[in-house]
Amino acid sequence: MIAVWVVFCTEAIISFALKSILPYPDGLDTYSIVLIFIQFVTLCISAIRFGKTNYERFLLFFHIVLWTVLVIRSSLIPFTSNNFEDAYRFHIVAEYKSHGVTPKIYGGNYGGVYTDLQGLIYFFFGPRMYIIEYFGLLCAYSMNEILISILRRFELKRTDYKVAVAFLIISLNSIWNGSIYTREPIIRLIIAISLFFFCQWYDCGKSKYIYIAMLFSAVGAAFHSGVISLALGYSIIYILYDHKHHRFNLNRNNMIKIILVILAFAGLWIFFRHILFGYFERADSLEDVTGQSGIQGRGGSGYKAGFSISNPILGFLINTPIRIIYFLLVPFPWRWRGIIDIVSFFFSSLYYSYGEYLACKVLYKKKKGKYINLVIACLLVVLCGYTIYSWGTSNAGTALRHRDKFLPVYIILLALSLKYKHTDSLATKEERV
Repeated sequence: MIAVWVVFCTEAIISFALKSILPYPDGLDTYSIVLIFIQFVTLCISAIRFGKTNYERFLLFFHIVLWTVLVIRSSLIPFTSNNFEDAYRFHIVAEYKSHGVTPKIYGGNYGGVYTDLQGLIYFFFGPRMYIIEYFGLLCAYSMNEILISILRRFELKRTDYKVAVAFLIISLNSIWNGSIYTREPIIRLIIAISLFFFCQWYDCGKSKYIYIAMLFSAVGAAFHSGVISLALGYSIIYILYDHKHHRFNLNRNNMIKIILVILAFAGLWIFFRHILFGYFERADSLEDVTGQSGIQGRGGSGYKAGFSISNPILGFLINTPIRIIYFLLVPFPWRWRGIIDIVSFFFSSLYYSYGEYLACKVLYKKKKGKYINLVIACLLVVLCGYTIYSWGTSNAGTALRHRDKFLPVYIILLALSLKYKHTDSLATKEERV
């Protein structure tokens, strides 16, 4: 994985040196093809070296090839605001920022930190959109390696491990969205790194690891404010979980600490929302947020979830479960508009619902094991995320992209749920990965 990023940085330096003599056509030019080919070969070599089995290598190779094909395909489609609105706007703003200018278009500093990063890449490579799309593949591939490394420590049965890895790599909706909306793979990579350190904390109990996990959650929040939900979930788990006795303690002191944590996050919202909570920047009170429950989102995939209730606190309590259900399951079958909605429902809505159903089933049956409390922890993190994102989303397309941000958490949740689904959750030495 490190070699992949070393090659990318080397390409950036060489491209910067040649920038003054290179053309920048709208489509793929020879130089871009050479850069992508070098990265493709580097990724394939990395996959061969990282994979311990032919199964892992095949799936990693499949992911690399499919993403590369989608990048090439996108180069054949006219890149306008009509077919790739967000990506197009990011591209325009990043071009300005690559020249040290922050344009006052699309409502101000559009894209924030992400367009700063894209502008930095353009500064070295020039305004080559397809390099940015391939940069998304590097992030996605790195996320795969990190999550597979996490899965290997769980001592899963081979069949359960293969299912979890397949769900991770053959996530068609996240591949499609990630190859177009290039901010998503970066956020998922940051979440995966955060989870890596969170699992480290769960295994050994050293506080430094959960602090690092929270730090990466804050870094993710700079790219999209809702990622701060991970830090909220981590904080609650850190307070409740007793490493010595391997259990959660719901006593009065811990509940007081949780209330203080929630108040601290509310303080961040009040005083720093223009930095950390971009979506809620125009929301000065809970009433401004809950007022959305009676409003339908934009476009044909917009939906209205919840009831219009004048009391903001009551409206939040009643409408949050409804909005979470919509956020998790849209597009509903009776709102399908074509093949894309059908594929999205089966490879996103049911995809994520299946893992969460398995987790709840495992907890209902009161299974025991070393990592059973990690299932509870992942569910709590997902619930915090779904609560925040459900209030920031009233459109099926946006919900799909936001759901995919939680792919790293979901994969861990699915793997552990499969581990404890069986009556005998302990794999024999021959069965282990």
